[in-house]
Amino acid sequence: PPRRQRQTSITDRDVRVETRNAKVCQKKGCFFVAQHEADTVRVTFKDYGFFIPTDSGGKTVLLAGNFQRKALSREEAEHLAEDLGEEAPKDVPGFEYAIVATGVSIPRG
Repeated sequence: PPRRQRQTSITDRDVRVETRNAKVCQKKGCFFVAQHEADTVRVTFKDYGFFIPTDSGGKTVLLAGNFQRKALSREEAEHLAEDLGEEAPKDVPGFEYAIVATGVSIPRG
């Protein structure tokens, strides 16, 4: 019989990526939304050990961290939208993809 290939998860993996910082939490810079083409992922910071400038949106950044799939409640989705200065989403998928960053490099200027 043919051998079944083992599926490998794309989550819970350490990553290093260059990405566009599309949106930043406007309250204190405690997370941002990374965007590559149509795909987005929310980036938080390990143990809330650092934040990024609230005016760093639109820049290309380098980051290292752990890629995860996390549960997302309606309340959390509403809170995140508020922190981004947006309206709450009508439909919440129940999960989000996220990177818990251990480091972020933002170019000056």
